[in-house]
Order: sequence, then structure tokens, then C-alpha cells
Amino acid sequence: MAVNEARLSMFKKLQTICSAVVGVEESEVKPSSHFYDDLGVSIDELAEIITRTSQAFDIKIQKEDVETISTVGDLLEFIEEQM
Repeated sequence: MAVNEARLSMFKKLQTICSAVVGVEESEVKPSSHFYDDLGVSIDELAEIITRTSQAFDIKIQKEDVETISTVGDLLEFIEEQM
């Protein structure tokens, strides 16, 4: 699988997770989407997104890591670094 295809596949999975937790259309979830400002994510919803993401990608996301993640793209980059 090419790098771009792998990244797109990871992004699609993230879109699905964010959409399911927050209740927005998947098309509204973009790499530039800010969790709080654009998607209206609450602290509890962000915790759920992080939990589901760590399970879906089989990675560990520490509290200090979450503090550096503010957009869907940030989370995508973090996932790529862990894999």
C-alpha cells in the first residue's frame, strides 16, 4: 500500500470515529478540523475519540500527547508517528 493510500485509510477511520462520537457527518471531519472550535467536541467526547483511536490503531496515547493534539490532522500525524 502506498503512503498516500495508507494515510487516506487512517484518515477515513478517524473520520468514522469522530463522526460516531460527536454526531457530525463524516464529510464535516477534515484534517484541518479543530476538535473544539470546528467540531464542538467536549472534553468527554475528546476522551472517547482518543480511547477509540488508540484501540482502532493499537497505539498508546498518553495524556501529555493529547495536550499537543488540537486538530484531526494533529491526531493523524501522531498515529503515523506511532506506527
